[in-house]
Amino acid sequence: MFSFLTFNAIVRVCLKQLLPTIYRFLRIKLVTTIFVLFKELIHIWATSLDERSPVIAFVCLFHLIREHRKEMIVVLRVVLTRSS
Repeated sequence: MFSFLTFNAIVRVCLKQLLPTIYRFLRIKLVTTIFVLFKELIHIWATSLDERSPVIAFVCLFHLIREHRKEMIVVLRVVLTRSS
C-alpha cells in the first residue's frame, strides 16, 4: 500500500530536483535571499492570470515553509510589520 508518508517523501525529492526548472518557468531571477524569493512567489501566486503559475507558486511556498521553517517565521514577521 502506498502511504501518504511515502508520497510526501517523493514529492519533496522531486521538488528539490525541479526547483531550478520551476523558478525558470515562473520567470524568477536568481535570488540571493529567502525573503526575496518568498515575496516573488507570493506576488506570482496573487497576480498570475494563467491557471498553472499560482498553483506552482503555492507548492513552492509550501516547500519553502517546510524546509526553512525558522527563517520563514522571521520573513513573515518582517512582511507583516512592513505591511501594517
